[in-house]
Amino acid sequence: MSDNTETTKTDYLNWDCRLAEDIVAEKGKVVDHDLIIFKTIAAILKGLNIRQADGSPYTNWWNGGFPISPSRILWFPHLSFRAGGWNNVLSGDGKVITESRNFDDKKQRKIAKTDWLPDVEKMREGQAVERCVFAHGKNALGESGYRFMGVYKLIDTSINQDDGLPERMIFQKCAGYMDTLPEGSTYYRGNDF
Repeated sequence: MSDNTETTKTDYLNWDCRLAEDIVAEKGKVVDHDLIIFKTIAAILKGLNIRQADGSPYTNWWNGGFPISPSRILWFPHLSFRAGGWNNVLSGDGKVITESRNFDDKKQRKIAKTDWLPDVEKMREGQAVERCVFAHGKNALGESGYRFMGVYKLIDTSINQDDGLPERMIFQKCAGYMDTLPEGSTYYRGNDF
């Protein structure tokens, strides 16, 4: 019995075997539905045209965030489970990320004071506070990497009554893509690129 179905060349996906950073650099943007995986944070920085102050590429980056403007950072979280005391939860529809901290942890209290509190003040003043989210996880083959989830804007927060610092921040997806930065952009230190 034949189903008279003929397989054509257009029935197969075209695989792009280039590195994620090369695809993004050529395209000029990273898009959430492209489903590409960056092997390292340094690869993300390379794809987005970010360099060290001396012009050389980053070979590694170990922090959870990388500031690219006064109110925008690249963020590299583990989502939907507790990681190092942080609890970053992605909603089922992928549109909301809730980040909360263990308010007894000294390191987290410091981050809440130096990073979160200024962001909360900016949000209250009507400024956009955004995170370009590259979530850490494993692909179908079990390889670890980072996938672009989108740009998320801070929309709400709660303050811990004991220490007066933010204990939870809620971000809502506002864009499914991010343009690469101007060639040779560096870590934001208070000056525009």
